[in-house]
Amino acid sequence: MSLRKEQVLALLALAFCGWWYSRMEPAVLSRRFNPKVEEHEVAPVAKAPLVEADAASAGRDDVFTEPRETQPLPPRELSFPPRPPATVVAVPLSIGPDYRHLVLLAADGSVVDDVALEGGGVDGGEMSIDPVDGQEPPDRAARLAQAQKTYDRVWLHGLRNPHLGIVEVVDANTGKVVDPFEAELLRDFSGYEVRLRIYRVAEGKLGRVQKWKPGDLSTVEKIMLADNLRNDIERRKRAVPAGDLVKRAEFIEWLLREA
Repeated sequence: MSLRKEQVLALLALAFCGWWYSRMEPAVLSRRFNPKVEEHEVAPVAKAPLVEADAASAGRDDVFTEPRETQPLPPRELSFPPRPPATVVAVPLSIGPDYRHLVLLAADGSVVDDVALEGGGVDGGEMSIDPVDGQEPPDRAARLAQAQKTYDRVWLHGLRNPHLGIVEVVDANTGKVVDPFEAELLRDFSGYEVRLRIYRVAEGKLGRVQKWKPGDLSTVEKIMLADNLRNDIERRKRAVPAGDLVKRAEFIEWLLREA
């Protein structure tokens, strides 16, 4: 019976594995292992020398301090870069209740040379203000005149005294806010809703919003914006016809006189 190649190869592999396993057996000791016990000799501890009072300096007071060659230099005093002077607010005109236009009043705050302020009450560099005896607070007429320079006025039919506050005119049909200078020229408010945040002269503060709608018993006769120079300039500017150089020159001359 003939052997196949696979069987011959398997027998050779088994023979090789048996031969390799026989070589992996541990070697048999020729004699018995017999360890010996020896005594441990302790080495004497070296004594540390004591520091005497007159001992030489080690050269460094603090061993944790870096050498001077590697220490950073002390910070140098630096002056602030030149900065422009801060702006101040000039008040040639009344800004009214809308403080968003306050930036238009900004002026240069640089120091002016060769200018001396005149006036008394300064002694030793400090200002002294003498109290005024018997000074009374402004009456209602004075407060009313001052309020008319800041707040708008609304007159109703049948009433002589106007209401003061911040006015807003809205078209009742479209719901759009009418230009305040155009609303100032109106004489018929039947198709408009007038809203006024009332200013209380006696208390010096704004109050609630009063509305006059078309069909109400109380109707608006006319309105007038705050009596200040800014509104006066806007009225005169709108009154100048387009292309009229003569009127424009007169308006510029008036502005120069007011400035």
